[in-house]
Amino acid sequence: MPAGSPDGGQWTSGGRAPSLLDPLTSFLEQLPTLLLAGGFNKEDMGRSVQDYVADNCKGSIYQVLPGQFLDMTLADVLKLATSGDAAARRCKKLLSSGRFKK
Repeated sequence: MPAGSPDGGQWTSGGRAPSLLDPLTSFLEQLPTLLLAGGFNKEDMGRSVQDYVADNCKGSIYQVLPGQFLDMTLADVLKLATSGDAAARRCKKLLSSGRFKK
């Protein structure tokens, strides 16, 4: 086993020893999903903006959040934001802003 792992310095009886690159490989495999999700959890992509805000954001976000997106899913808002819609980009930015997180 590689040094630094819990069983480091011990011989194994076959099989592949864990690589120091395994955590990095796992992260890199998930990176496209993370980038496409705009920093949001993949599980949240099908939720409406309204539901996401209710669970994750302070109520003060409603003062600045573009209301036309409340019934849309996060995935739809991110798709619009990627296509260049300025209001959707603002919505995405506000939803991911730390100042409105609960």
